Amino acid sequence: MKFIRGLFAPVAILFTLMFSGHALGKDRVTILYDAFSDNKTVTKDWGFSALVEHDGKRILFDTGNNPDIYVPSDGANGFGGGELPPAYFRPEPSLSGRMRYFDGAYPEHARAGKLYDTGHFVLVDKLTEVAPGIFLVYTVSRIPRTLELPELTLAIKGPHGLILVDGCSHSGIEEILQAARAVDPHTHIVFGGLHLVQTPVPDIDKLVDSLKNKWKLDEIAPGHCTGEPAFLRLQKAFGDDYLYAGAGTRLEIP
Repeated sequence: MKFIRGLFAPVAILFTLMFSGHALGKDRVTILYDAFSDNKTVTKDWGFSALVEHDGKRILFDTGNNPDIYVPSDGANGFGGGELPPAYFRPEPSLSGRMRYFDGAYPEHARAGKLYDTGHFVLVDKLTEVAPGIFLVYTVSRIPRTLELPELTLAIKGPHGLILVDGCSHSGIEEILQAARAVDPHTHIVFGGLHLVQTPVPDIDKLVDSLKNKWKLDEIAPGHCTGEPAFLRLQKAFGDDYLYAGAGTRLEIP
């Protein structure tokens, strides 16, 4: 097994590409780290990580927020960021418990941001094909609250369009979808965070309509910083094409 470690844009993504000798199978995505889950054995925490399997390769996209949860160890690793108050999560009580952050029992403080101080990191600052049909889409935020923050999104060419995996969509999901058109004009499915936790509901409604009718996503599997109000509205808009993607969930992509 070969490893390519750390294609990295600051505060965006830690990416590992693993070449496997296993037989080719269906594409699938396993959510390894998030703050909501219907699996009682999973430790919920603010952050995101997904294992993506495609064409005999296994891709680790992002690595969560806390290495002591993600990979338990005796010593501290990396460096810490700020803390998020309970009000940050904007509860949506009408959602089922499995779609609520921390099952609706928000911690008094949640750590935000923890990077690793070891590994080989390579700066990616443009659209990059890292393996046949596997791309990193580079964007830079023009949104005031995340201005100039770089973002990397994983894009995989599939038979029905792109499979996109977003860490947090700081650039805005529509900006990312536009940039991904350089790889394929149609996106089949989006996984990950859409950065809508603090977005006003009318703006969420407009975006949901745009994802459904302008961008014509076939399916959506949101997580992380999408936010409970957006979970609810996306679920209503996409119906059976809304895929639950809490931590511990494994989804096959035809």
